[in-house]
Amino acid sequence: MTISNEQVNIGQCPVNKETLFAAKYGPDWNVSIDRDSNLPRRIVGSSIELTGVSEKAEPEVRKFLADNSQIFGLDSVELELIKEDHDCSLDGNGSGISNIVYRQLYRGIPVYSSRIGVTVNDGKLVAVDSSYFPDIKVPTKASIDELQALSAAGSDLGIDIILPAAPLSSVSLEELSGPESGTASENKAAKAEQVSLVIYPVGNEGSYEYHLAYKIELAPLRDPLSAWVYFVDANDGQILYRYDRMISLTVNGNVTGTVYPECPADTPINVPFRNQRVFTFNEANESNNALYSGRFNNGTGYAVTFNPINLTGAVNSRFNFSTRYDIELDYDYAYAIISEDGNLFYSIGNFTGSQDSWADESIDISAYDGKQVWIGFFYDTDEAVLGDGFYADNITVSSENGVAFTDNLENGDENWDLYKFSLNKIFLNPVTTTDGNGSYNITGMEEDINLYSELSGPYVKVINEDETDAFVEFNLTSPTYDWNWADVDTSYKREESNVFYHVNVIHDFFTKGSPFNIHSMDYQAIATVEYGSKSGNAFSDGTNIYLFAAGGAYESTAVLSDVVYHEYIHSVVDHVYTTYLPYEGESGALDEGWADYFACTVNNNPIVGEGFYVSTGNGLRNLNNTYRYPDDIVGEVHYDSQIISGAMWDLREILGAELADELVLRGMKLEPQDFREYLEDILIVDDDNADLNDGTPHINAIFKAFYVNHGIDSEYFNLVAPEVSGECPLSGSFTPNNTTTIAANITDLIDIDSSSICMTVNGEPASLKNTEINNGYRVEHTPTIPYGDGAVTVCLNALDAAENDISHSWSFFVDTKSPLSNTPEDMEFSANSTAYFTGWRLFDSYPGYYWVLCDGEQVLPPVQWANGTNLSVPVNTDLGTGDFNYTIIYNDTAGNYGVQDTVLITINYFQAPAINIISPVEGYSTTSDSVTVFGTVNSTGLLFSVTVNGVDADLSLEGFNGTFTKTVLLSPGINAIYANVTDERGATNKTSINVTRTSPSTGSSGSSGESSGNGGSSVSSGSSGGGGGSPELQSNVEIKELAQQFVTNGNRIRFEFSREVTPVVYVEFDAKKSFGKTTTIIEELKGRSVLIPAEPEGEIYKYFNIWVGNGGVATPENVGNPVIGFKVEKSWLEENDILESSIELRRYNGYVWYLLFPKKVNEDDEYVYFEAETPVFSHFSITGVTQEGSGVQKSTLELVPKENLTDASTGTGASAGIGGQPVSGEGNAAGLDFRFVVMLLACAFLVVRRRS
Repeated sequence: MTISNEQVNIGQCPVNKETLFAAKYGPDWNVSIDRDSNLPRRIVGSSIELTGVSEKAEPEVRKFLADNSQIFGLDSVELELIKEDHDCSLDGNGSGISNIVYRQLYRGIPVYSSRIGVTVNDGKLVAVDSSYFPDIKVPTKASIDELQALSAAGSDLGIDIILPAAPLSSVSLEELSGPESGTASENKAAKAEQVSLVIYPVGNEGSYEYHLAYKIELAPLRDPLSAWVYFVDANDGQILYRYDRMISLTVNGNVTGTVYPECPADTPINVPFRNQRVFTFNEANESNNALYSGRFNNGTGYAVTFNPINLTGAVNSRFNFSTRYDIELDYDYAYAIISEDGNLFYSIGNFTGSQDSWADESIDISAYDGKQVWIGFFYDTDEAVLGDGFYADNITVSSENGVAFTDNLENGDENWDLYKFSLNKIFLNPVTTTDGNGSYNITGMEEDINLYSELSGPYVKVINEDETDAFVEFNLTSPTYDWNWADVDTSYKREESNVFYHVNVIHDFFTKGSPFNIHSMDYQAIATVEYGSKSGNAFSDGTNIYLFAAGGAYESTAVLSDVVYHEYIHSVVDHVYTTYLPYEGESGALDEGWADYFACTVNNNPIVGEGFYVSTGNGLRNLNNTYRYPDDIVGEVHYDSQIISGAMWDLREILGAELADELVLRGMKLEPQDFREYLEDILIVDDDNADLNDGTPHINAIFKAFYVNHGIDSEYFNLVAPEVSGECPLSGSFTPNNTTTIAANITDLIDIDSSSICMTVNGEPASLKNTEINNGYRVEHTPTIPYGDGAVTVCLNALDAAENDISHSWSFFVDTKSPLSNTPEDMEFSANSTAYFTGWRLFDSYPGYYWVLCDGEQVLPPVQWANGTNLSVPVNTDLGTGDFNYTIIYNDTAGNYGVQDTVLITINYFQAPAINIISPVEGYSTTSDSVTVFGTVNSTGLLFSVTVNGVDADLSLEGFNGTFTKTVLLSPGINAIYANVTDERGATNKTSINVTRTSPSTGSSGSSGESSGNGGSSVSSGSSGGGGGSPELQSNVEIKELAQQFVTNGNRIRFEFSREVTPVVYVEFDAKKSFGKTTTIIEELKGRSVLIPAEPEGEIYKYFNIWVGNGGVATPENVGNPVIGFKVEKSWLEENDILESSIELRRYNGYVWYLLFPKKVNEDDEYVYFEAETPVFSHFSITGVTQEGSGVQKSTLELVPKENLTDASTGTGASAGIGGQPVSGEGNAAGLDFRFVVMLLACAFLVVRRRS
């Protein structure tokens, strides 16, 4: 089926999307269709050039999608750009690779799981992945509110859903008196981190149902650890779908730490701690103590003054303090509080979110002027996400009358009633962060500086849920202080510092530079150790990681670097993907596979989680495995991931870590959904010419790793096949060696199976020697039995590891025999003549070249020869008279040389042969379309040839003399006839005559003078346009000018002669028929035409002929209203005393010079311009009358009786010959000619006989 682009654009096309796409962009694409939407899900394979694309490809991509909206079934207006990722190319050439991702909107509402991803490689679109949902028709106004949707999700989980909390206005300390006090519900509770409206598609037997739904993302629950996402129908409250997004494991100085490279079974190593924040403070000038809320879940705490503060007489009182905090935004709060009775406190300020640096706060409490008050702080948390807490320092109450209360807390907590709050050593703002070597440098500090640091940095903060977090604090008494966290980290096996170090390692791995440029990970992740009450697990919620304590058979996952990396990489994947990657099936296995692979590649070890099992030290999984797809799929993501992670690891083993890591990550960034898509995405990012159909630079390694080792296949493995090159002997070549070795190279992008290579020679199996070369083998066969002469046909067959086959045949020729010569006799030639020696003939089945020497000097370069054909060797007859040795050297195609042969060639002076044309005579005229030429030849040697117009004539010879005849076809007009004679010695002679073919006499034709084309005499109809022609003797032509136009029926045709070398300026007529491209010729003559017997009246200015097209074009039946535009020189008029008004244009009509009446149309400094109508085009003259003759009456020159004039001029009378002779006379003249020829032949025969 062929579909035009116009059909594709306007919708006149079949529903088949593959056919539509192939019609526009060619057949080399693999188009897979989503069975529910009947729309393309993935298009990959070839490439489409995008215009004006470098790194910013998005505008052209959006235009491409809009131009193909019918194929993809989408509305480009509904597409929202959510990602434009660009990496440099793998090989460093070209503009790199971009991944552009859109999501679908419906009336401004996101469509869940929609994604349109486009990959652009070096300015060429190479892949489209589409999850677009067509024909959405659903109300966009919700019938239930967020609270009802949250209630439905809570009921399903059996918990309470907590909305973001409103700050408290007051709190009673009496209600907080016991250890069980708090604000928690009796039921388990979870917080809704995000609630949004989406369009949720549900697949249903080949189509989709659509629901307006609330997407509810819950904060992590502790027991069991989970982080649920719900989709609740916004109209009826039904739960459409839910999933758990928690992914489980089953000054200057230097900061270092002692960590386990992978697990506690390894020897601990001392390493620099990068990205470590360092704080400073001065004991003399800065507070070192602060009120600290502590870190707790699902509880409350407070710090309030023991004694009241007297504000009697105070004016404009203010409550001032410094604070920093890390509190879960909108769910947990800290408050500044005030009370008049020490029990019921009112909130006068609240804090939530994060304030990393110390900030000063000042709260207006002037409403309490004149009273006594208690002040303090209150901290309230829920059970979910845990922040670091709330700090307060440098607390004062002051007014315009002075300070009523101040406490910098350096004297302890004597002023404070504390519940869960405590007095802690604190630090001020961080002043530096350690570099990659663990070094820090602080300048401009005073003496007696204190340093403080904890396991916190820009990319991770470590929290120990069961113990106080490790920290260091010391007074700097020297300008350099180094410390090792091993000295202060008292956690289990130093798990806190172990996690801090390894999270920074894996963060830096993914942000080290393109394509490892995932800077969405540049945030402070929370890494919690000793999480929960269970052991043997770890989790990622896509943002933070949770590592379980040691217990029973399991080691703490915080001391296993593989596990730390693994969980962090789950967060990396979550940040790379623009849509949810389902944690199930192959997509979930991909997620686990990447987490395992990158953990193992960083540690350069294929074992994941070594030391997880305490008793054996074994790990969890081994990437060096033989699991195959689909045989070993069991439906559990961790188990199934070993197939894909094994393929990645094998690719690393083949290509090396650096290249494999790049390919694995680049492929992941294209967001594949299953194993095959991921394989093809790796091929896409590996490709160097944006065309998968011809393979990729590393397809062999990818094929081995994915298909050979693990069964993951792609049709692109089957598009490359072995290739044969370097055939020896070459196809079609010749060799004289009948035991020559046959050889060829057989190569492939995929490994060749050497056992499959076989060869036949002339149909018989051949023994082979295979030598490994780059990407294949050099195959050789040396025969033990000689080949016979003739064609040798070779057939070479092979398979590659993907079972792609090749069968390649070629032939060469064996020739062991030398060519032969006929050894001709010696020869003599006439001096100073054109001579060729034609005596040599050579013989061989496979002719080659010959060349000729004259007395040892080469006179003829190598020339190919044909078997048994006489050779034509030019003889140099200008050397002078004498004898010359001509030697021929010759070979065949196989390179065999024949025996050289020499002939003696004598050059002397010989009389040239004579040739005469007896009949017809010069100037002979006939109406016949042919004439028989008769003549005589005389020679002193054997005649070699006689030709007439280049064609051999019939000879009748007696000895060296005789006669020749040849019938020659005639064209209308004057025909030149040439006769040539050559004798065997090369002496030549020639002669020629002119014969005129005139028109026959008919009642309907014009006269012989009427010209409509070639010969000026043919008026036959049905002829086509063309180049035109002329019967005029060219010796009488002064100059000619040509013009060409397309003659089309119904148009006014104008031929303009721009060179202005003749009197004619233009020729015009109305076309009654179409003749195509037609030539008009103007001939300005030196004198009267030889075709016209008489001159016109008056002073002659110019004679000229006009020929339009070929015969039969410019007849009255074909053209109408012919017009001639011409010009006359003013200088001629003046020099000859010619009256301008006397200028006449005359046309010869076959009998007389017929007068045409021109009219003046213009003039300039040099010419006067005229225009005249004419019946047809033929012979013309321009004349004028002198002043003296102006009284003479004008008349036409009559050459025929007057009664015939009208008929002649209109073309209806009897036709006559050019001289005005009647046609009947032309018949008599023909009879006379015949008798005259017979008489001449008789005379010639007598002369020849007498000479003999």
